[in-house]
Amino acid sequence: MLEGAENVRVHMDDGKLVVTIDTRVDLGLSKSGKSTMLGTTHGPVEVPEQDGLVLNVNVYKPAVAA
Repeated sequence: MLEGAENVRVHMDDGKLVVTIDTRVDLGLSKSGKSTMLGTTHGPVEVPEQDGLVLNVNVYKPAVAA
């Protein structure tokens, strides 16, 4: 688990960083209201136990018009 991240999971698999985001999760609208957030690290975060490795992720899709 990444500290502060929402719906972003990571693990190492044979030297590869695997990032998993459940695309069924809706975290609500972005600040602009134009996108629906699906996963975010809320800026750069260090990957646990990976000496200095940093990840910065935002996953979103266009917001559905009401």
